[in-house]
Amino acid sequence: GELGNLKNAGVYVEVPEDSLPSWNPTRKRASELVDTMWVLKVKYNELLQRVKLKARCIVRGDQETAVDAKAGRPPAETFAPTVRHSTVKLLMASGVVRSAQANAAPVRQRSFDITAAFLQGKPPQDRIRYVLPPPGCQSYDRRGIRIVWQLIGNVYGTTTAPRVWNQSLHEFLTSPRDPALDKLSVDEIMKLEKVTGGLGLTQSDYDPCYYYTQYDAHQRLDLAMYVDDGWVTDNAGVHADRDLALLNRRFGLTVVEHPTHFLNMNVHQVSPTKMKLTSEAYIVSMADRYVPNWRERGPVPMPSTDKLMPAYERALLREHDIDPKLVKTYGGKVGALVYTSPCVRSDACAT
Repeated sequence: GELGNLKNAGVYVEVPEDSLPSWNPTRKRASELVDTMWVLKVKYNELLQRVKLKARCIVRGDQETAVDAKAGRPPAETFAPTVRHSTVKLLMASGVVRSAQANAAPVRQRSFDITAAFLQGKPPQDRIRYVLPPPGCQSYDRRGIRIVWQLIGNVYGTTTAPRVWNQSLHEFLTSPRDPALDKLSVDEIMKLEKVTGGLGLTQSDYDPCYYYTQYDAHQRLDLAMYVDDGWVTDNAGVHADRDLALLNRRFGLTVVEHPTHFLNMNVHQVSPTKMKLTSEAYIVSMADRYVPNWRERGPVPMPSTDKLMPAYERALLREHDIDPKLVKTYGGKVGALVYTSPCVRSDACAT
């Protein structure tokens, strides 16, 4: 199924390996090939319940730099921005504040996920990438020459994939809109063969992944993008629905009307004027990873400061060798705890 998705998306064309510029007839190999691999993933919901099993074919992007160096090419441009957690929280807060205003129009807080985002867009034209099909899918022609893929579209795993996707999305979000589309209903938009123009949104000067538009004096839409995950706050009714339909028709997306999580944050929409964010699911998953039996254990009291600091200072004075595995595990625990801070305040991550 995954390989069919790649072919239908126009990601690659099949070519014999001996057609590559670096083909060596003596060794019967081309040196510019990059490997692919299968990545298997289990997806969970906000309650850590398994909801989907996924298999994805990705390119070994870690091999691309060496291939380019052999060909005398500089590394490709790879930077792609992501929205700040503080920006997302600001959009949520603004929606709550506007809902609390007298005679305010209903403010909706929604999230969405772009389908196969990294299969959208075209790769850089300054270099052609050839890759081996993934294990179990390799084939040969009548002469016994391997069939390889020439990438003609964007694909997961390449070093440029996030940048190509970000540029493709940015172009559509900011391109001038076709006024004729504003007369169509959501159902009519979804039946269009092709979407012309863009959404005409304005990009923020302070966060490159925050976009907004003001439909009139009272109706507006705010959009934040973290790679292929989006958060929308709006009070614009059919105007916002039409723009999401255009985005759906252009890229394909799944809209969640009452989101319960976003960017590893648990989102609790208590009421239109109250929202609660925690990192409960993330913290529980980290506890399951690092303290597997924590559910069976009683509460562990936190040491008081007067005991903790002397213990820490004594530990620093120890001169015996430290087990490298313990050092690695400790670093993982610290990193897991630090990650909660950008999501929500460290003193409010979870009760």
